[in-house]
Amino acid sequence: MEKRNFLLYALAVLLFICLHMAFKRADVEDVRFLLAPADKVLEWATGSRAEWSAEGYFHPELNIIVGKACAGAYFGTICFLMLTFLSLRFLNRWQHKLLAIPAVLLGTYLLTLLANTSRLLFSVFLHEKLVLLAGKNLSWLHQAEGSLVYLFSLIVIYLGFDFLFTQLRENHAKVS
Repeated sequence: MEKRNFLLYALAVLLFICLHMAFKRADVEDVRFLLAPADKVLEWATGSRAEWSAEGYFHPELNIIVGKACAGAYFGTICFLMLTFLSLRFLNRWQHKLLAIPAVLLGTYLLTLLANTSRLLFSVFLHEKLVLLAGKNLSWLHQAEGSLVYLFSLIVIYLGFDFLFTQLRENHAKVS
C-alpha cells in the first residue's frame, strides 16, 4: 500500500466496513434495491410471477424465495473494496482517485446486479435439472453454486479491470 494513498485506502476500508455492517443489520425490505432488478430478470426468463412477502419475492411456480440471502450484498462490498484498491493503484491524480470511489460504488452496484442475476438464473436451472436427475432436495447445492458463481465473478471482474487499466495506462504512455 502506497503511503500517498493511505487516506483513500483507509476511506475505502471504512466504507467497506460500514456497508458490510449495514447489510448485516438490514432486513429484506432494505435490500430490495438489489433484489428487485434480479427478480424481474428471473420473472422474464422463467415466466414465473413473484409475490412480495416479508421474506422476499416468492415464486409459487418455482417454489423459491428470492430473499435477503440472495441479495449479493456481501459480494458487492467485497467487489467494491477490490475495485477501489485496483483503481487507486492505477490512477495518478488525487482528484481522479477521489472521484474513483463513488464511481466504483456505482459500478459495483451494476456488477452486483449482473452477478446476482446470473447466480439466480444458474441456480434455478441447475436445481431443476439436478432435482429431476437425483429426485432429491439438493439445498446444499444452492450455497455451493452461489459461492462458485461469486468467486468466478470476482476473478473475472478483477482480471478484466486489471487488463483494462493496464491497456489504458500503456496507451496513455504511448501518447505522451
